[in-house]
Amino acid sequence: MTTVKFEGIFNFRDADGIRTIDGRKIKPGLIFRSGDLNTSTLNDIDQLENSLKVQTIFDYRDDDEAKNSPTPAMEGIKFVRIPARKADSVLETANMKDIMKNQNFQHFSLDSFTDFYRELPIANPSYIKLVDEFSKYSVPLLHHCTAGKDRTGVGAMILFLILDVSFEDIMKDYMLTNQSLRANPPSWVGIVEELIPDKEVVKAIVGVNASFLTAAYDSIIDHYGTVETYLLQDYGIDETLRKEIQNHYLE
Repeated sequence: MTTVKFEGIFNFRDADGIRTIDGRKIKPGLIFRSGDLNTSTLNDIDQLENSLKVQTIFDYRDDDEAKNSPTPAMEGIKFVRIPARKADSVLETANMKDIMKNQNFQHFSLDSFTDFYRELPIANPSYIKLVDEFSKYSVPLLHHCTAGKDRTGVGAMILFLILDVSFEDIMKDYMLTNQSLRANPPSWVGIVEELIPDKEVVKAIVGVNASFLTAAYDSIIDHYGTVETYLLQDYGIDETLRKEIQNHYLE
C-alpha cells in the first residue's frame, strides 16, 4: 500500500502491492481511496488529473454531505455518487457537520456502528454500481466518503474480496486508516473529541475498529453463506468473470 501526499486531501492511499491468496499483488495506480475531496488544492487536482490520471471518482456520501462539501470540478474524470448509507439505516445521517450542529451523539454507540457495518454490504445499490465500474475497468478509480474509512472501508473490502485478498490482509489495509488520520486529521476531529464524553465512541467516529469490518464480513457470510455466492447474487460475478477481473488488476 502506498500513501500519496496531498496538500488538502487526507487518508489517501493506493491499493498497490496488496497480495492475494495465490501470491499475486494488486498493480499500482489502479485503485485509490481517500476522504472527501472538498479541500483539494489546485496542486491536488493537478495530481489527480495528470499524475495519477484518475478516470473515475466514486462518492459514497449522502446528498447533504455532497451539497455541504462539494467536490471541485476536474477535467476528464467521470463522477459517480450513490449514497452507501441506506434510507432506513440505523444511522440517521452520515454528515459530520449535521451531527455536530444537532449534537446527535446519542445515536452513536459501538452497537450502532456495528449494525451500520452489518447493513452496508447487503444488496447495496452503491456498492453494486461500484463493482460495475470496477468490472468494466473504469480505472484508475478513486472511491471515497467523508473520512474515507467506514463506507470506503466496506467498499474496499468488497473489491479486495473480488480479487481474492485474504480477510486478514483486507483488515491490515483497513486499519491503516488510524495511522493515516492521526498523521493528518480532518478539521472536525478535534471538535468531536471535545463534545463526546464516551472515548470509545470517539474512537469509532475518528478512526476504525477491527470489530466493525469483521461485522460487515460476518454479515455477508450470514446472509449468503459464502463470498462466492455473495459476489454472484449481488454483483453477477461468477468464477469466470472473477478470474478475468483478477487478471486485469493483479500481477
